[in-house]
Amino acid sequence: MNSKSTSQSPITPNIDFDKNLGHGSRVMGIDVGTKTLGIAFTVIGFQTVTPITVIRRSKYKIDLPIIQKIIKDWDIKGLVFGLPLNMDGSSGERVYATKTIAQNIARDTMLPFCFIDERLSTSAAIDRLIALGVRPSDRAKTIDAHAATIILENYNLFLHNRQNTSQTSEL
Repeated sequence: MNSKSTSQSPITPNIDFDKNLGHGSRVMGIDVGTKTLGIAFTVIGFQTVTPITVIRRSKYKIDLPIIQKIIKDWDIKGLVFGLPLNMDGSSGERVYATKTIAQNIARDTMLPFCFIDERLSTSAAIDRLIALGVRPSDRAKTIDAHAATIILENYNLFLHNRQNTSQTSEL
């Protein structure tokens, strides 16, 4: 799967899913790794993003109840998955794997979802944790949840920019 990305938007497949959820809805960001799922949340219309946890991946049927409990406990209404595109914007095996797990989670939780480009999110999360003085052993335990916060921060920035663009075009 080495197809070049043709979308100009960093979000797919449903660019407007946040409009259907409404202001104040809680959205969960998921950083899908080969061994872990980093989980964070934000509220549509607010800039604050909170890391929740890192789930050590097992079999999907074992991971799903953990994800469902987080969704219930945090009153999550939508999902934003980081899409691990290659640096040139093309898709690779990790994109395919992420899309597969995203579609499965969305199907089994019946929640709307979208993807956002997550290139360099883990690197940015590492830099942030280093700047905060977090020890390497502690960084390793939480890095994927912090990468999920970067994904949601990028999602919030996209929403903010989209809102500003529509307000400017109305003038």
